[in-house]
Amino acid sequence: MLRAIISIGSLLIAALLAAQTTTQGTILVTGDKKVTVYGKPSNALNNVVFDNVNICISVPDQGTGNPSVIITTNHLPSLNWIVPGTNPQIVDGRAYYTFIGNDNNSNATVSWAANADNPIVELTFVGGAGSPIVRLDDLSPGGGPSAQSYWYVQIIQAVTGDITNYSEMFYGAGAVNNGGAAPSYVPAQAPIVLPVELLGFEAKRWNEYDVQLTWETASERQVAYFEIERKRHVADTWQPVGRAMAVGDSDGLQQYDLLDLSGS
Repeated sequence: MLRAIISIGSLLIAALLAAQTTTQGTILVTGDKKVTVYGKPSNALNNVVFDNVNICISVPDQGTGNPSVIITTNHLPSLNWIVPGTNPQIVDGRAYYTFIGNDNNSNATVSWAANADNPIVELTFVGGAGSPIVRLDDLSPGGGPSAQSYWYVQIIQAVTGDITNYSEMFYGAGAVNNGGAAPSYVPAQAPIVLPVELLGFEAKRWNEYDVQLTWETASERQVAYFEIERKRHVADTWQPVGRAMAVGDSDGLQQYDLLDLSGS
């Protein structure tokens, strides 16, 4: 009986923590005519089921040259995505594209890290003139012509479900937040450029227990060292194996190796 009471108490605490979580959004250029929308929760979301997500993006109106926008990768498997009405819808010189993710009853769970970029969907532009300036929008209070053009995030486990950050919906360079009133938006963020161009990474058995690791880089920019991590099982956490000091700045081929003695 005591164990049952403790379990119920743990569930209530988890639900209350989830209810206190708020989530912001941003959008990042992730490829040729591709952008990805991310969510950033204030607290970690562990094995949650997403119930509903509204996403609205926009580009400058190009008239008959407006592109089509399609979802090419869905990172929230509990959602099926629909378009309310038609895309795009034109408001004050911008073409708006709205997508709504609805619960598909699969109960597929996802975990999100706190205060970090967590992918929601990848969107691809088809056609269109030039390279439009994309942004993630919220058209509160009316929701635009579709009445659904919002930034909205809801999970099943929360007490109220709604974990949207209404006071500061968006984050990133150039974000404009008007406390839940239009215009609230964030321009597409520049792609992340890694300081290392990796050519290859190889692991070979050294003996019965240990592994020889080798890798090559084509360029490096202000790199101090490489830290190698490993885990034995999918559910395990990553554990450090060792570090290899980097050349630091290079435009030529660099080769590195490290002996993983974790098995010994």
